[in-house]
Amino acid sequence: MKFSINPDAARYATIVSIVSAGISIVSAWSAHEAMKSNELVYRPYVVATQHFDDSENRRGIYLSNAGLGPAIIKGMTVTIGTRKYAGLGPSIWSRVQADAGVGATGCFRTGWPRPDDPLKAGEIVPLLTLSDKAPPPCLPILLKLLAMNEIAIDIQYESVHGTAFSSTRGVGIHDPDAMQIARQYDDIERRIAELIKGMDAVHAPHAASSAQP
Repeated sequence: MKFSINPDAARYATIVSIVSAGISIVSAWSAHEAMKSNELVYRPYVVATQHFDDSENRRGIYLSNAGLGPAIIKGMTVTIGTRKYAGLGPSIWSRVQADAGVGATGCFRTGWPRPDDPLKAGEIVPLLTLSDKAPPPCLPILLKLLAMNEIAIDIQYESVHGTAFSSTRGVGIHDPDAMQIARQYDDIERRIAELIKGMDAVHAPHAASSAQP
């Protein structure tokens, strides 16, 4: 027994198949574009910034994510003049302070990310800031560090989708008043050191003569 095929039905089936395939392609393309759009809208934006805001009690260098999506920290480098301090994990700030001649204890609270540390959208974390119990002389010490050195921080990071980003930001202070305070403090430190040295030189002969029988 032979069956006849209706040509109109065959054409209709072909059209339906083509339309269905087209809808599938359009749907896949729309989903792809929506994913790309979400990646762009909710991308992270990580930068290092310096804050001196008494109202929020922020004084120093901070790491912040100004984007709408979380970030994964992959690498950081601090450049001061010609010196570079790179890597994640162990803090680099003790070396930075020593090399910059800022060895004040009890002044600073420091932080440094570990490999693959997350940074939430809108999060601000301290890198080198005045501690909550820092005495008044600590502020000019911080100003001296930031105003008398060219400091830049480079950050390598990724989105949760694995897209790589980077940013480099200078965090030194170029405000004339801050630089003037830093220079005055540096001059005071130098004068005090010279005064102490002179007093030691004056007292040394008396101490030596007193020690003789």
